[in-house]
Amino acid sequence: MRGMVKSMNKKLIWILSALIFAIAGFIIGNTFTTANSQDSIYDDASRIAEQGDSYSYIGRVGQVNDNNTKLSFSLSGMETLWSIKAKDDTALHIEYSSKIDSGKCKLVLIDPAGNINLVFEGSAEGQISHSLNDGEYRLKIVGKSAKGQIDFTLKPSEGVTLKARKN
Repeated sequence: MRGMVKSMNKKLIWILSALIFAIAGFIIGNTFTTANSQDSIYDDASRIAEQGDSYSYIGRVGQVNDNNTKLSFSLSGMETLWSIKAKDDTALHIEYSSKIDSGKCKLVLIDPAGNINLVFEGSAEGQISHSLNDGEYRLKIVGKSAKGQIDFTLKPSEGVTLKARKN
């Protein structure tokens, strides 16, 4: 009887161990799959142009308010930071500074037709103006295992309405 109990205890230990390893493998595998899926967005224009967002931040510190965005982050995926509405033909001027320590990062302006216009990529400093036609635009940050900081100010012409997407 005693040998039978020992045998059952060993089987139970083996079954529990196998179950724990299976669950741990699933969790770790799912984490890597999610990160890889979001990293794949970086070079996929059709995904970037989508209305929705898909992102993972390991850390995100900063703010998106008034006409300014200042963030420190570790990002994979894409996030809409601003919604922009233009009436008639007008313009949006953007002054930017970015320092990307690792990975890849870019800021893009998506027009009403879903066309993607690059504002900046990687570490950069400067300014750019984009002509806007009547319609709704989106300004997105896109990262591929990106770690860094961005700081930019939006200077809209008359007829442009800005709306920060606060998360």
